[in-house]
Amino acid sequence: AGFTESGGCRVSTPVRGLAPLPGGGFGQVGNDGVLRSFSSDAVEQHASAPCGAYLLCVAALGRGSHQLATGGDDGVVRLWAAPPPPSALACLQELRTPGDVYGLCVLPGGEIFCASDEAGAFVFTRAPGAAAPAALQKALLAAAQAFASPAPPQQPATAGGG
Repeated sequence: AGFTESGGCRVSTPVRGLAPLPGGGFGQVGNDGVLRSFSSDAVEQHASAPCGAYLLCVAALGRGSHQLATGGDDGVVRLWAAPPPPSALACLQELRTPGDVYGLCVLPGGEIFCASDEAGAFVFTRAPGAAAPAALQKALLAAAQAFASPAPPQQPATAGGG
């Protein structure tokens, strides 16, 4: 049997990503920089404050988990608690990358796999023994800080006269 529409919802921003939550609910992100959580009947339950960036992707941090990860054009992966009502969404951690975050997925071991624009792909882990060497972590942090810093304004070229 083929698929047929069984429901939907509307938001006031382009939808960039959806991720499942327990009980049939889901998280949604878009251009307004807001993470929203919805119930299984597509009723909005919570909305975060705008983060100041386009949120381009969202991923559930495991089957049955009430945690989500979002990625945006500011190069930040945010980890969120998305509990059922009446509790509110809460940002738990921010991970910086050196490029826009266009895709996220969670690997079987719980690591977060991040697609970061031209900067490449990165894996974030909670397992201390699996962390990258300190020099590599330092280089990633420096690249992320450089990406987050605005470029200095360019001086217009002047034409020499004679």
